[in-house]
Amino acid sequence: MASSSYSSSSFSQYPHPLSMINVGNFVSVKLTRANYPLWEAQMRCLISSQDLLRFIDDPNEAPPDPWIDIPVLDDAGYLITMTEKENPEYVAWRRADKLLKGWIIGSLSEDYFLGIAGTLVSESNTARDVWTKLAISSYSSFSQYPYPSKINVGNFVSVKLTYANYRLWEAQMRCLIISQDMFGFIDGSTKAPPRWIHVPVLDDAGSETTTKKDNPEYLAWTRTDKLLNGWIIGSLTEAFLGFVRTLKKSNTARDVWTKLAKLFEHHYLGDETSSEEDDETETARIL
Repeated sequence: MASSSYSSSSFSQYPHPLSMINVGNFVSVKLTRANYPLWEAQMRCLISSQDLLRFIDDPNEAPPDPWIDIPVLDDAGYLITMTEKENPEYVAWRRADKLLKGWIIGSLSEDYFLGIAGTLVSESNTARDVWTKLAISSYSSFSQYPYPSKINVGNFVSVKLTYANYRLWEAQMRCLIISQDMFGFIDGSTKAPPRWIHVPVLDDAGSETTTKKDNPEYLAWTRTDKLLNGWIIGSLTEAFLGFVRTLKKSNTARDVWTKLAKLFEHHYLGDETSSEEDDETETARIL
């Protein structure tokens, strides 16, 4: 009876809603590099609803020892020795933790999972380990590579770039970029991460090898760079159509910004009285 009561206590303390929970009914998105705040909010609501939140928030949640000493008695009831057995409390905790870890891993997108395989989901990691590393990794990308896609550039940059207003346009655009903590993309201090990473996989024989995959950090960097590139190009007048046609898909925001600065360099050298026809000639020469 004591054993049964003890086991029942473990199961109530460490719930295991195995077949009743469809994670997709609670978490509507797969985690990518771009949607961590939404994924985290939905996943946290699910975990909290099942009374499992302490598994990711409490670093001391696991029982102190996975093993316990059990006395071995002879027929007369005297102690013979002590034997080591798995702690039922730990078994129940581990069962619930692996379920929660499965929920988390199962809600990652394939690209994101492959990008973190071998570093986040090794067998020794608990659900808390994976949760914490995902948070650190994702917030690092969000802070390092912001993506303020809802910004209305026109609220910050009141003019479209012409041959006559580069200084005003540049000052306003610079203020916008700095305000969004993105100027490193322009001055070159926020460099692109490696395009590829090598992640561990198992071959058909079960041996570990590596495969080349897109680097999630590079994808996050590219996403922000293209947004900034769009801000710049979108604020040009039709007079710069020839300039835009010279741009390549591989051109970064820094490339475009630098080319525009070079295009207007003669203005900074004191030649601000040139005509629009002269400017167009200078544009053709630079391009």
